[in-house]
Amino acid sequence: MIYGYIRKTTDEPAVSAMQLNAVLRCAVKLDDGQGYQVHFYEDTGIPGSVPLWERLCGQALLEAANEGDRVIFSRMADASYTVSGIIGMVRDLNRAGVTVHFADTAFDLNTKEGRNAFIDGYNSYIGANSSAVAKEN
Repeated sequence: MIYGYIRKTTDEPAVSAMQLNAVLRCAVKLDDGQGYQVHFYEDTGIPGSVPLWERLCGQALLEAANEGDRVIFSRMADASYTVSGIIGMVRDLNRAGVTVHFADTAFDLNTKEGRNAFIDGYNSYIGANSSAVAKEN
């Protein structure tokens, strides 16, 4: 099963066609020849600082996703505003056998190498300071 997740903030008038298309384009790339149907979850008026499991549709998505399923976020910011929040959520879903994809990034956060490359990029962006995120060993 493929699930799509979109978060609309309070200042966005409606879910954009770009967000929907981004998820669908990613689903097409993931198609394994068996066809696909994307089941969408959408939270509205929720800031990215609220953890996914505390959002109404985010919680429903987490409860619905099972081993072998894929979850596609239209934007990385739809999952969380923090790197540690994103990495933690991906790890939790991976432990349950769920693969996570972000339509707006090329990083494969389902692998240690992908997570470390993402963290390297983030740490380079903010500079090496106390808010840097630790890589996996």
